[in-house]
Amino acid sequence: MRTFDLPLSRREIQVAQLVTHGLSNLEIADRLGIKEQTIHVHIANILRTLGYARRTQVAIWALKAGIVRLENIELPEMPEPAEKSEEVCSDIL
Repeated sequence: MRTFDLPLSRREIQVAQLVTHGLSNLEIADRLGIKEQTIHVHIANILRTLGYARRTQVAIWALKAGIVRLENIELPEMPEPAEKSEEVCSDIL
């Protein structure tokens, strides 16, 4: 990754990476050792610079820009699907 080609500062890139991993502002602040309010400012700057309104858009941008690789994102465990009862199925039919 060549950060000089990206429109964000190094710190903003770090924040965007952590947003992409699904961390909250508080979790990002704890991880980077800075105040949560500072994260709020970084995210506002990122959104303004990229022309976005939502964190999800930042995450998609980070993936497309190559600063985060999809295979490096740890997803939470998905619960096992509940068994469908015959009663529920018959109501649908």
